Amino acid sequence: MTPSGLIALLLLIAAANGLLRIPFKRKERSESRVFRRSLIRRVELKFVEPIYHEATIYVGEDRLKFTVQLDTGSSTLVLPSAKCDSCFGAAKFQCQKESNHTANVTYVLGEGFGRFCEDEVWFAGLKVAHQQMLLFEEKDKILQSYDTDGVVGLRFTSDALSVRFLSEVYPFVPVKVTYAPTPLIKNIQMQGLVERTAFAFHFTKDGGEFTLGGSDRTHYVGNLAYADIIPFQTLWSVRLDGFHIGSTNAGNCDNEHCSAVIDSGSSFIWAPDSLQNTIFLTLHSMVPGLINVHFRQRNRIGVRFYVLGNQVRFLQPLHITIAGRNFTLQPEDYISPSNINGRKDLYRVEIVLYPIKSWTLGMTFMRKVFTEFDVDKRRIGFAPSN
Repeated sequence: MTPSGLIALLLLIAAANGLLRIPFKRKERSESRVFRRSLIRRVELKFVEPIYHEATIYVGEDRLKFTVQLDTGSSTLVLPSAKCDSCFGAAKFQCQKESNHTANVTYVLGEGFGRFCEDEVWFAGLKVAHQQMLLFEEKDKILQSYDTDGVVGLRFTSDALSVRFLSEVYPFVPVKVTYAPTPLIKNIQMQGLVERTAFAFHFTKDGGEFTLGGSDRTHYVGNLAYADIIPFQTLWSVRLDGFHIGSTNAGNCDNEHCSAVIDSGSSFIWAPDSLQNTIFLTLHSMVPGLINVHFRQRNRIGVRFYVLGNQVRFLQPLHITIAGRNFTLQPEDYISPSNINGRKDLYRVEIVLYPIKSWTLGMTFMRKVFTEFDVDKRRIGFAPSN
């Protein structure tokens, strides 16, 4: 859930055929009423350089502006409180309708403590009334290093109601949660603000676009292949039919049930560490000089992989099968430059092994695959992005 660095990008809001669009571009500052908004940026954080996007929302009667990450891996709207001394962003919110309910929010990269509040929120040009949000009063050092103001959780069920599924997929998530605020996307649905409660992500090299109310067919090739949310799940989790590195079945999905959380808040592809031997041996057979680095995060040990620049050519495509359709990522789609230990000839392989029980397909996957999240029908649509 994730998972720094902040670009302010033009957020142009336009309504066309009932479809609300939020385009993402590289950093351009403007004082006009046309909003600017951000997309993808890499920021070093120890062994992590998260790749993430940002959007702009406005909160309260005075429409205070916040930059946020749109996160399908969580459900809570989280912003900095005026009481937060460890929140270093320019914008902080002074709550007028503060709740007695408090919560610790845990992400893969860090956690914070806050108090719930209710106010109006402007998102994609829509006024969402009576929206509950968590205002951080404290952040740990890792979250402090992120420049973005907050997070808009886009799951359709509250984290409190999803805690069993969260703890199964992400064992580090605390099980005790006592308050269940209504997620923003659920409020949009209940208030009838869009005809169809669905949203989509389309990412490009220079930016991308988030749409609320449906999908833009010009952003993908062919038709969407839909996969239903796994029954009784409250996460954006679907069945993963296969994961191959070259011709090698690295996911073992043919022999047992595999699932994948489609998470716009995660940077890379996160694989269960139970597959460590399979994935390591597969990559090592292609790249004899493969470097594996163990790291500690949330008191758990994970593994990252690196290759030398002159060995990148030995990597083979990834083949990810969902909803009966194969999506291919070429090596250049799942590697990125890294300067670990000051070396500039290393490339990070964006497949991370971690003690989780389900695959997580983050930005590495979503940059190549258009995704539509259908709240009404509890399903996700996939197609090659163009």
